[in-house]
Amino acid sequence: MNNQYDKQGKYRSEIDGLRAFAVIAVIINHFNKDFLPSGYLGVDIFFVISGYVITSSLSFRKSKNFGDFITSFYERRIKRLVPALIVYVLLSSILICLFREDAKGSLTTGFTSLFGISNIALFWVSKDYFADSILLNPFTHTWSLGVEEQFYLLFPLITWFTGFSRQTNKGVRNFFITILFLVICSLILFIYLYPNNQPAAYFLLPTRFWEIAIGSLTFLIYKRRNYFNERLEETSPTIFCALIIGVMFLPTSLAVPSTILIVILTVLLIASLREGTLIFKFFREKNVIYIGLISYSLYLWHWGILSISRWTIGIHWWSIPFQVALIFVLAVISYEWVETPLRKKDWSSKKFKTIFKGFTAVIFSAFTLVVLGKSFGEKLYLGNNKSILTKPYFEALQISEDCYDMDFKKTYNHSRILNSCFAKIDDKANTLYLLGDSHTNSLWFGAEFISREINYSLLTFSQSGMLFPSVNYFREDLAKQTQTNMYRNFNLFEKNIISEVKEGDIFIIMNRLPYHFGKDWYSHPVSSFRFYGKNDQVVLRDSKQEYFEEWLILLAKFTKKVGKKDASVIIFTPTPEFPNAPYKQCKGQNDQWFNKFSRKNCSIPKEFFTSEKGQYTKIIRELERISSEYENLYLFDSLNVMCPQGKCKYSFEENLIYNDDNHISNYAARYVLAPEILSFIKNQKLSIVEREN
Repeated sequence: MNNQYDKQGKYRSEIDGLRAFAVIAVIINHFNKDFLPSGYLGVDIFFVISGYVITSSLSFRKSKNFGDFITSFYERRIKRLVPALIVYVLLSSILICLFREDAKGSLTTGFTSLFGISNIALFWVSKDYFADSILLNPFTHTWSLGVEEQFYLLFPLITWFTGFSRQTNKGVRNFFITILFLVICSLILFIYLYPNNQPAAYFLLPTRFWEIAIGSLTFLIYKRRNYFNERLEETSPTIFCALIIGVMFLPTSLAVPSTILIVILTVLLIASLREGTLIFKFFREKNVIYIGLISYSLYLWHWGILSISRWTIGIHWWSIPFQVALIFVLAVISYEWVETPLRKKDWSSKKFKTIFKGFTAVIFSAFTLVVLGKSFGEKLYLGNNKSILTKPYFEALQISEDCYDMDFKKTYNHSRILNSCFAKIDDKANTLYLLGDSHTNSLWFGAEFISREINYSLLTFSQSGMLFPSVNYFREDLAKQTQTNMYRNFNLFEKNIISEVKEGDIFIIMNRLPYHFGKDWYSHPVSSFRFYGKNDQVVLRDSKQEYFEEWLILLAKFTKKVGKKDASVIIFTPTPEFPNAPYKQCKGQNDQWFNKFSRKNCSIPKEFFTSEKGQYTKIIRELERISSEYENLYLFDSLNVMCPQGKCKYSFEENLIYNDDNHISNYAARYVLAPEILSFIKNQKLSIVEREN
């Protein structure tokens, strides 16, 4: 049974009831985040419980010396966490390979989870936890295990050297002061970083330490008779539980206050739980306690089942009962056959040997994943490989894929960009420039076709989420330094190419404009009201309209500069977007026999985008206005091309037109857009050949 005790050292089974409450909230949120928007905060409840439980466990243990203390601590943690995690990771890795054509990304996350660093890996690739794409990775949820495991590396050192675990005279006082100081520092860092670098605040231990550590303070306060405890005894814990449920209905946009509230309310709930109260009786009910006991396995398996379901049958009203039953059955099997027996069993007569065996098991499992990913992953796939032009490659022009985001973490080097991103025919040839955010990257394959047809060299450069021309605005999902580098690189690139422009050169600019300037349906983690001004200070803007107007001014300036050299600029109207696509639910998107129940005919009337109240109307009108003011600025109507016969579709017959909810496929770039762009260039006589004719 888990180590969680009251002030007299008696086991508190109601804490397991609270675990059950937390894991059920998380599962509900992950089934449908619209039903319980902040149910993910159940993980934060787990953090507080972990701090409480680990402190209560150490307070009643005596160790002969530091070596005995530290090996005993890690022996218990390894036996508690590693076996179930290994079984989950290995089985889920095989399952995802069965239904995902390219599972390397998922296997990488699974690999890092075995070493307790998946949270760091997810932060490194800047994966927003609230993004739809993370729902398809069966190991994303292991980030929280990484945070806890990293906490366990630091926590025993704090307890020993403060004297708490040695039970010295001033050990409790030293421990309390140290933890309180670290809690304050961590909380301040969390509050500061969340709006400035959301992935760091969400995934990393320094900004999560306060939640687990505050659980430790809760035990210390609860253990002693004081004014705080006396007042809580007069308050019903049901009130705190009801408030926790209320917080879970708050939107994710209030993540910072919601997290702080949930932690505080959890502390108050744990401290106020006492016999005779309604919520105490509920948490002490045997079935609720059992759910709490298996909560670790439930947490592991629920995400894997939901993730794999999204790759296969989908999640529907009729499938939920079966998926819930499967999650519960797998959790029970994991708890009864893996967790409990291996936790209770003596792995060795010596603690360090148990630790060594656990580490060896992790190494072997990690090696198994490497072999699976490199040698057997694709062979296990049960579907038919229907991908077409899935990866851009330039047989003749040899443009490196590195030119996409290639310099956002590096010192800008124009020569390196020209070597990697410039497919040069000869010194006299004109150049077709392809510039913008990730939507530009989607057009590469079509740009190659166009440049060949008009006998132009091709230079392409793009950065994810960064407009061209670039405005130095603030994004919550990227580190400030990363954004500063991206802005700097695009500006330096712009200055360099303007000096190199020749008569007859053509610029194609393609940005995901609704992402930057839209609203409502096109929500995104970007605060469009803050910009970096001089001396890197934040400058406030009143609305997105000001942001849009600032970008239009920059576009006009760029057009005017290249116009002086008789070069042309083609600006795209935004392409349609499909909100169902991240769940792999659109027909034509990797259609396989095992996911036919989750297929949908994704189709949006063109009027949705072009009507007076349409999402794109304001953007298109402003582009039409500015293109009419400059003779060398041309507006390409991509909506007209992508929405034939008034219907914007996700696929044309059996050909996939999109790769996700907004990026066009290489098929669409080459066979849908490129021919129309080429005709547009010829009709407008933009190329040197057409001008001469």
